[in-house]
Amino acid sequence: MRRKKRLKTYAALTKEKAVTLSLPINYRQLFKFTYRTNLTLILKISIMLSLFAIPFLTALFFRGIITTGIANNTTAPQLAKNLMVFQGWYGFVILCAFLFFTVGLAGAINVMKKHLKNEGVIFLLDFKEGIRKNALSTLLLSLLYLGFLTTANYVLNLFYFESNFPFYAVFLVIFITLSVLIYMMWTIAIMIKQLYQCSFTMLLKSSFVITFAKLPYLLLSVLCSISPLIIAWIIGYVPLLFAILLLYIVIGFGNAILVSIIFNLYLFDELINKKQFPDRYREGLFSGEDIHPIDEGFHK
Repeated sequence: MRRKKRLKTYAALTKEKAVTLSLPINYRQLFKFTYRTNLTLILKISIMLSLFAIPFLTALFFRGIITTGIANNTTAPQLAKNLMVFQGWYGFVILCAFLFFTVGLAGAINVMKKHLKNEGVIFLLDFKEGIRKNALSTLLLSLLYLGFLTTANYVLNLFYFESNFPFYAVFLVIFITLSVLIYMMWTIAIMIKQLYQCSFTMLLKSSFVITFAKLPYLLLSVLCSISPLIIAWIIGYVPLLFAILLLYIVIGFGNAILVSIIFNLYLFDELINKKQFPDRYREGLFSGEDIHPIDEGFHK
């Protein structure tokens, strides 16, 4: 049976309070531990990513307004054509905006990954290091996956308008399902690229296999990270979308990074590290046999 040692927080020690925290021995505890000891790190990541997300959030915010304007100011015979033209241009704009966002994403992942592995974090230096080392690979992977998704979106809309199929909800469900699957494979591919050395073919194959092998876990990851954005986008109600975007600017982006990395680290432990890289297994976690009274989360 594993023992859990308890460690007083720095704030509690200075104020002579008897508040203690259990060191994390699994990834669920690591998630809670990060919130309790390094909430400021999550907030910093959210704010930093928000700066890189300005073009993407702007495009996302104005999508509903523009489509409503097209519908209200276009005659019925021209409506389908105008919407198709808009969808094509919008897909290109959202792709470029998201590619810019992924530059910041490379830095944020590096910061959170180092924190979760107890490697110590100097925020700005590690953020810049993540961009310098991983921005190009993150951009290329994003271009591949998001380019495929943008093409699929255009083809689905083209098929819908050309076939006169009466149920747009069917196409919407297909696109959302495809988007979620692509998002899962994309996040896994980015993490594999940062943690392991492998060929490009192996990278794509591994992201595909892991996604479908651990689909329930990854669905839970999506639910806990970006589901509010997806729901707000589907509903299209501008005040709700504005509120959700504000939430993500404050803390949502940092939470999404934390959740995604923790889930991916757990999956990599079970599917890769346990057999192939035992020295990386449970890296950043503690157990009753190897706990040391050192925690990178506590700083003066």
